[in-house]
Amino acid sequence: MKKLFLFAIALFTVSIASAQINTVVVNTRGDVLLRQGPQFSVYSDEAKAKWNTQDSVLYLYGNSDFEVTVEVLGYLESYSSGDVLTQGTLRADNLVVRSSGSGDVLLNLDYDWVLVQHSGSGDVILQGHCDQLQVEKMGSGDVINNMDRETHVVSRLDGLSELMAELGRNLEQLADSVDWDQFERDMERWGKSMEEWGRHMEEWGEDFERRMEGRAPRDRQDRNHHEGWNQKHFGPQPKDKPGDHFPGVKPNVPQPRTLLFDPHWCGVDAGLNMLFGPGSSADFEGEYAFLQLKPLKSWNFNFNIADVGIAFNRNHIAGLYTGIGLGWNNYSLNHPVRLVKGAQHIEGDWVDENVEGPVRKSKLGVLYVQAPLMIEVRPTRGLFIAAGVTGGLRIDTWSKIKFEDKHKEKVHSDYYVNPLKLDATLRAGGNDMGFYASFNLLPLFEETCGPTSHTFNVGFSLLF
Repeated sequence: MKKLFLFAIALFTVSIASAQINTVVVNTRGDVLLRQGPQFSVYSDEAKAKWNTQDSVLYLYGNSDFEVTVEVLGYLESYSSGDVLTQGTLRADNLVVRSSGSGDVLLNLDYDWVLVQHSGSGDVILQGHCDQLQVEKMGSGDVINNMDRETHVVSRLDGLSELMAELGRNLEQLADSVDWDQFERDMERWGKSMEEWGRHMEEWGEDFERRMEGRAPRDRQDRNHHEGWNQKHFGPQPKDKPGDHFPGVKPNVPQPRTLLFDPHWCGVDAGLNMLFGPGSSADFEGEYAFLQLKPLKSWNFNFNIADVGIAFNRNHIAGLYTGIGLGWNNYSLNHPVRLVKGAQHIEGDWVDENVEGPVRKSKLGVLYVQAPLMIEVRPTRGLFIAAGVTGGLRIDTWSKIKFEDKHKEKVHSDYYVNPLKLDATLRAGGNDMGFYASFNLLPLFEETCGPTSHTFNVGFSLLF
């Protein structure tokens, strides 16, 4: 029996070693200490420390501190609010570091090539030696290079500035090569041609209007040419009333003289509610696994109450508008769990269905008062396209769990949901119906209090 137990331990050790862990993904609120050694190991002094491995990847999550030993580190990804540090120097050929959390990352390295992709609010501090360092910085934190020698740093913003400078030089060369006198003459000739074409279109439009009103078309050259038009054609006759033969066509409608714009905002919206971005419902693992959603049961409803707009011209082809309404986002959870507002972040209390009974549904609800700032364009009669932003202020948040025996529990709390939202919004459709899509530019939860995911809504609108 003792030999069998030792064999099992040896087999387990070999299986871990064979995985060759070279990637560490950190999503914790505690600190992580990395060191390089001959054998992979993970240590935490807390009994409830949460971590697992899959293929060559080590996942760390929860609130615990960790000490990790890897043979070779080739990829480090940190979403953590705690710090990630190294003990001693890590050595290998290539390393990719992605940091999008609020914690700092302090690394002592001896690598040939290092790529740092930084989009978080914490700092990335590099020490040691590196032949080539590439930095792509998009976050508010800093990337501090304390290497022992000068390294070549190429940031994404530097590359963009070089590209814009090259574009400017090309445009300048293009401008120098243009014969502006000839261009002016060509534009003048083109303008006269367009003016002549406009007169022809105006005459054609007048003739078309007369046909719709039941009058014979005008022919300035030979009015006798249209004698007998009433007998030879089956179109509208001079005595017909407008609309008798073309019921879908209305006579001329005078253009509105006011600049007040009547936008397509008031109404009811209904659509699906989804999460995207880092920590989205498709990627929830470990600590936030309880927030996985049921996509087809998570709904978004908007009740748009009032609006006001101003037209850009008296033809009302385009205008700017705002308004007010209520928005309700319903997040239906995929697991039987009660939501709890923890001391530092949102938590899930898993329900023991064997004791409390089967759970029918569990959800998180958020109610906003919201106002748009949109530009609406009407390319044709009855069609509109609007784009802009919709700001929202959270006025209520609650969680609800319902059991199969119809027992309900409803708790009102903020659950660390961001008090503001700013949706990039697109609306389009006809006079009475349309569709909408919106993406919240702000994360759903406050920083470090939940996953950094963003809400996406898409659905249909019934307009008043």
